[in-house]
Amino acid sequence: MANYKHRNSKKKKVFQRFPLGWILAIIIFYFFINSLNVSMSGVPREISYSDFYGILKDSPDRIKSVTKVETVLNGEFSDNTKFFLNIPENDTELLSLMRANLKHFEVKPQRTLLTNLLFSFGPIILLIALWWMMASRGEQLGNRIMTFGKVRPKVHAEEGPDRVTFGDVAGV
Repeated sequence: MANYKHRNSKKKKVFQRFPLGWILAIIIFYFFINSLNVSMSGVPREISYSDFYGILKDSPDRIKSVTKVETVLNGEFSDNTKFFLNIPENDTELLSLMRANLKHFEVKPQRTLLTNLLFSFGPIILLIALWWMMASRGEQLGNRIMTFGKVRPKVHAEEGPDRVTFGDVAGV
C-alpha cells in the first residue's frame, strides 16, 4: 500500500513540473497574433497576368497602388483587396502602361545577399546568444542557478520573551 502511494506521488510531481498549461497558452497566443495579422493586412490573392493587364488597360482607376519587386507585382485594388502576380522579366510594354495609367507605382530593389542572410540566420544567432548568456550565468552561480525564487528559512531562538506558544494563540 505504501509503495502504491509513493509511485502515484512521483507521477503527480512529474505532471506538476511539466508546464503543459504554459505551452498551451503560448500556442493559443501565437495563433491569436497570427489571426490579427491576417485580418489587419488581408491575405493577398493571386490574379493572372491577363486579368491584371485587362484591368490596367480598361479601368486603371480600380487599382489603388502597385509595387514591383523583381518579377512579382504586389498591389491593392480600390476596394482594399490585395493581390499579387508574377510577371515576365523584361516586359517593357506592361511597365510603360503602368507608369502611364497608375497614380501610385513603386519599384523596390531586390534583397541583397547580406539582407537575406540576416533575415535567415538572425533569429538563430539571437537564440544561440541568449542560450550562451544563460549558460555563462549558470557557470557563475554554480549549483545555485535555480535558487532565485526560493526563500531561505530564518532560524528563530526557541527561548526569549517574544516566544509565542500554542496556548497564547488558542486561548486555552
